[in-house]
Amino acid sequence: MKRKYFLALTLVAAIACNLYALDITEPFSPGIVTDFEGYYGRTFPKEGDQKNFSELIVGGGFTENFSYFFSGSAASDFKSVESVGLNLIWQFISTEGFTSCLIPHAAFIADDDEKLTAYYDLGVDIELHLSALEVIHPYLGAGYSYTQNRKESNDYMWTIPLYFGIMIPVGKTGIEIFGQFTAEPCKEGTWDTITRYAAGGINYQIIENLELITEAGYEFTNKETQISVGLVFAL
Repeated sequence: MKRKYFLALTLVAAIACNLYALDITEPFSPGIVTDFEGYYGRTFPKEGDQKNFSELIVGGGFTENFSYFFSGSAASDFKSVESVGLNLIWQFISTEGFTSCLIPHAAFIADDDEKLTAYYDLGVDIELHLSALEVIHPYLGAGYSYTQNRKESNDYMWTIPLYFGIMIPVGKTGIEIFGQFTAEPCKEGTWDTITRYAAGGINYQIIENLELITEAGYEFTNKETQISVGLVFAL
């Protein structure tokens, strides 16, 4: 399952949904709670201090094609919660060689500044995944997110995350290799200020219900190298 919303610790990228993982979006198994995920990463900027980021996911499935998950992320010092969110996954097309998911999401975000600014965020994303080819699975997605300052009506932002990626399954080894490029145009943005992120990762199915997620990438706007690792436990 993917959470796009990619590792940059600018407000634009933090607001775009959460996602510290390269993976294909798909609903969870039916049940009240059938998915547990944890991610940890670190940014290495060209200038300034390094920062930690983390996220926890708990979710389940209403049906085979409709799921939910709650997400929460911690501040860099791990002393406070930075965001909490509710996300839905509706796989409205599911065939042997093609799937498509709609992902509405809502979140409450605390900006990491001296004023402790808080934001509300609402958005929706769509992802298309082509699995008809055995050797390579391309996928692409787009979305829209609107973020509003809780106290100041003129402090708002919209972003349009766009991404394209490929997944290469390595035989029956349980290994999947990912590559992805993301661009997030935003309010009053130009190409120089658009958040652009290129990443690669290797996911490994350790046992039937446990998957290791790894990712390394570069965020061009802030000139940051970012790495993350995660575990997914799915019933």
